Amino acid sequence: GTYYENVVVNKTVSLIGESRSTTIIDGNGTGIVVYITARNVNIVRFTIQNGFDGIRLYCSEQSKVCDNFVTHNSNVGIHLYSSPSSSVYRNHISKNLEGMLIVNSSRSSVYDNNVLTNSDGVWLAGASSHCSIYGNNITDNPYGIGLQHSSDNNRIIGNTISNCSEYVIALFLCGSNMFYHNNFVNNSHCRVYFEQSFNNTWDYSYPLSGNYWSDYAGVDKNGDDIG
Repeated sequence: GTYYENVVVNKTVSLIGESRSTTIIDGNGTGIVVYITARNVNIVRFTIQNGFDGIRLYCSEQSKVCDNFVTHNSNVGIHLYSSPSSSVYRNHISKNLEGMLIVNSSRSSVYDNNVLTNSDGVWLAGASSHCSIYGNNITDNPYGIGLQHSSDNNRIIGNTISNCSEYVIALFLCGSNMFYHNNFVNNSHCRVYFEQSFNNTWDYSYPLSGNYWSDYAGVDKNGDDIG
């Protein structure tokens, strides 16, 4: 069924819906639809829609957001704030202003999500460091992945970022991040933006290699599929 409410979770609990296609929490156009303020909370198999933020974790360490459909929220689909060591995986995040925002939430993992038709795909800010962003499909967002403000020492691995109209990767005031085995496909400009960002690495040494760029115009002299 559809439940028109804003849910606050302030104790450790697992919320598990029967099916994300039939178990729907609708914010009725206002507020945070699911607001989690306790540690070690699991939210699984819901549709979360029509709020300001879809799901916000606030000081919610070691929580899991899994197998949800998060859509039509006017600000952020999934927002982690001061929620380190949390995991966001196998979610479908679409038609929000921002897909996913991770602030001051180090050692978190974001993987196997579909992040589609938002303004921003996945954004790390506020010293979110030592995070792993891998295996995500980030498509039809003007901006793909962004890191800013001392979000250092992250690994961005094996993602597909496609159909971006602005920047596939944007880096502001951050460093020592590693990008490899990503696929950058059919992006309008296939651009990476740097601002005061240093020591970021774009390959994991031969033969593990770097990233695939669909507009790469170089030469593969030895036929190993690495330019």
